[in-house]
Amino acid sequence: MKKENLFKFIIIFVLVMVVAGGLYSYLSAGGGQNLAGIGGDNIDDTNVDEEKPLAPNFTVYDGDGKEVELEDFIGKPTVVNFWASWCGPCKSEMPDFQKAYDKYSDTVNFLLVNMTDGSRETIELAQNYIIENNISMPVFFDTDYDAAMTYGVTAI
Repeated sequence: MKKENLFKFIIIFVLVMVVAGGLYSYLSAGGGQNLAGIGGDNIDDTNVDEEKPLAPNFTVYDGDGKEVELEDFIGKPTVVNFWASWCGPCKSEMPDFQKAYDKYSDTVNFLLVNMTDGSRETIELAQNYIIENNISMPVFFDTDYDAAMTYGVTAI
């Protein structure tokens, strides 16, 4: 297997494990009780029109310093990607995210959430990376670590 393909396989494997762990945590905490065969007996047809629970909200900042919340993107499926300009795997997956954004941005929201700690990663470093790599996806800065804490992101 080529080194590049192995690397992509590892990234996909890690992402699948993260999603599986999140689903396990959700179901273990009592979520999804109306899912047939998963955490409940039957699908309850009487609740079909009820609102579905939303992903936990967080606040980040756009390039102008304006507050933006995850809830601002309700209405379309939303992909949230935590990243930093110094992160090797983040840099290697960025072209794939850009291709997906180019293809699906009319029907899917893409949020690049930069893990901006103010020292190793700054707004300026992130913006320079975005410009140098012709990234056109919306970039948001998690300077307060609200998004990271909300979703338990401790490493990228």
